[in-house]
Amino acid sequence: MKNKYIIKSTSHIIISNEIKKLTESIENVSYFSMNDTELDDIIVDASYFGFFDTAKAIVITEFTYFGDKFKHEEEANKIIEFLKKLDERCTVIFVVSSLDSRKDFTKKVLELGTELLDFSNLSPETIKNNVDQYVIDNKLILDNNAYQEIYNKTKGYLDIIIGEINKLSLIEKHITLNIVNEYGSNYMIEPYNQDNNYDDIIWKFYDAVTSKNFKVIFELLDQLLARGEEYVTLISGIFNQFLPIYIIKCMEANKESKETMIKVTGYSDKRIFMLQKKGRIYTKDDIENILLKLTDIDIKSKSGYDIAYMFKEFLIEL
Repeated sequence: MKNKYIIKSTSHIIISNEIKKLTESIENVSYFSMNDTELDDIIVDASYFGFFDTAKAIVITEFTYFGDKFKHEEEANKIIEFLKKLDERCTVIFVVSSLDSRKDFTKKVLELGTELLDFSNLSPETIKNNVDQYVIDNKLILDNNAYQEIYNKTKGYLDIIIGEINKLSLIEKHITLNIVNEYGSNYMIEPYNQDNNYDDIIWKFYDAVTSKNFKVIFELLDQLLARGEEYVTLISGIFNQFLPIYIIKCMEANKESKETMIKVTGYSDKRIFMLQKKGRIYTKDDIENILLKLTDIDIKSKSGYDIAYMFKEFLIEL
């Protein structure tokens, strides 16, 4: 009986779907993050069964032991012993963004019959299948040319595709190419360069936001608002500054080479270097939360919420 799994992915959609599949017949599912839970506490919880428990699942997120450079000898030994004695009624799922198959710890865990579900590189077919399932589950209609436009603009990043579909579905349940063109996010905006005709001040503002330079942020924000800039324009612009950083962060988590990054994204070597530099002060989860917050502000602003308050609150909480 298989009851040990490693899910390798940077996509929350994929991770959620796979956990749902693996725990479909299990009612008692517990989630633990290695960031805020002691390993011993996780092992104790996984080992305990009440009188009426027939099956349980333990999902361990933020698990870095398979992919980082450290041996974690004490912790690794505890996990190996725990997995050797694992009750067949308990399913354990490790969620990781990176995995080094050369590490002794990784080899030992796999030798114990742990199944590796590797979703590092999603094929266009896998992405389309997940999108189709999301559309069906949410009773939406997505025209093929509308999907292709979203796919091209987001460079095929599943979570961002789903986020865009979710946003557009609030406008119309049948998402057409016209809906995408009229209400969709403009993901293809180009980064700042000296030859760009766009006003220099707005690019300095975007740079201050991604760099968390709060003094400059609010000085330039006042100037931009005074000259009539729309909040929605600023929100879209900031989103499009963080999106490439997020893409590179995901590729770094998958240990992609610089050559692969250039080939997949179409970005220059210099731009990738700058995106990596900007991304040093953020984790991948930080940027994902920023993108989700900006999407939420955009959606709520169309429903009558105070966009000025939400936007300034977002900047303060960066």
